[in-house]
Amino acid sequence: TVAPGTRTQLHRHAVTEELYHVTAGSGLMTLGDRCFKVGAGDTVAIAPGTPHRIEATGTEPLRILCCCCSSVGRLMAVNI
Repeated sequence: TVAPGTRTQLHRHAVTEELYHVTAGSGLMTLGDRCFKVGAGDTVAIAPGTPHRIEATGTEPLRILCCCCSSVGRLMAVNI
C-alpha cells in the first residue's frame, strides 16, 4: 500500500522480473524514462535492471500486488 501523496523509492532489481498489479486507487508509474498513469485493474511488467517507482496520486491509498521472479533464487534491489 502506498499512502496518498507518497511514492516508493526509485530502485531496480538486477536479475529479478517484477509485476505490479493495481487493485485499488490511482497512481503514476515511473518505468525507466517513461511515466504513465495507472489505476485499478492495470498490470505493469518490470524487466530486470529497469529503474522504477510508483506514486499514489489520488485521495485514497494506492494498493498494489507485487510479484517478483528471480532465476537465481534470491531477490536483490538496488536503490537509486
